[in-house]
Amino acid sequence: MLHAVILAGGSGTRLWPLSRVHYPKQFLQLLGDHTLLQQTVLRLREVIPAECVWIVTEKEQEFIVRSQLGNLPGFEGNKAHILVEPLPRNTAAAIGLAALHVCRRDPQGVMVLLPADHWIEQQSVFVALVQKALSLAQQGRLVSLGIIPDRPETGYGYIRRGAPFPALLAPLPNGLVAYQVDQFVEKPQLLSAQHYVASNEYYWNAGIFLWQAAVILAEIATHLPVLHQGLGEISQHLGTDECWDVLRAVYSRLEAISIDYGVLEKSTRLVVVPADIGWSDLGDWTAVHRLSARDERGNTLSPNVFDLKSENSFVYGDRRLIATIGFSRATAGARRAKRRGLPKLSR
Repeated sequence: MLHAVILAGGSGTRLWPLSRVHYPKQFLQLLGDHTLLQQTVLRLREVIPAECVWIVTEKEQEFIVRSQLGNLPGFEGNKAHILVEPLPRNTAAAIGLAALHVCRRDPQGVMVLLPADHWIEQQSVFVALVQKALSLAQQGRLVSLGIIPDRPETGYGYIRRGAPFPALLAPLPNGLVAYQVDQFVEKPQLLSAQHYVASNEYYWNAGIFLWQAAVILAEIATHLPVLHQGLGEISQHLGTDECWDVLRAVYSRLEAISIDYGVLEKSTRLVVVPADIGWSDLGDWTAVHRLSARDERGNTLSPNVFDLKSENSFVYGDRRLIATIGFSRATAGARRAKRRGLPKLSR
């Protein structure tokens, strides 16, 4: 059975001032009629029932997650499973905790791992790709969906592909292409990013993965033995009254480490599947503007915005009336430069 594991914890201000430390962007409604968390939950609803959706979050955000899920059709009555971490310990611990629960319910279960705050434009293409990549995960592979880059982006990590996956040993579904992973590359300088895109050998690491719960637990045992020991303690108390106390005690002594550093960069099971799905991590307002509907002047304006002759601008507000006259990204940059005593930059 396929399970969706959504990482919805963490805090941040990457879309400040709307995104705050205690109310980060996964809980915001930026594109469409749902928040990013809700869209992530609904993304696979055609192939994954609500009872097989697992949300990993923090104690301070549990109420927000429950509230947003309760407003989704089919998720009333908390049908999805909400797993609460007592302390933030990065993605390795969060994924290990979710894998314990999935494996307890479904020993052969496959997890599709999704960040809660990303955007995928081509939903149907994504779902079809997940269904095809499922066969690789069932063969014991750790599958990464590598985003085909369309520009030299310095803010993302990259995955360098190696040799094609030996399809003769493990036949792939029609149309699926997979490669062994040669290297993980951290956020590069611009010249390196330009080389990566031109080579057609690199993909953006979007943090979207598929694997069997039992397999990722085995890989954690191999590469992160301390985490594996802690997960073993937690496993013995799942479903008991002592579980929360044990969870807090274990988490207090765990190292905060990502699944990429801790497991994936060392594993021999990892393969990458190229994914052209219209992905974005919505890391700044420019990205939100690029993906939003715009008027004939290139503006994206909230309904409460009254504008005259602005161009290429993103103006957001949800309460008070906002008025803009002749505003543009170029004039905003000139005003910032003037305040800082810098020369005006032409665009």
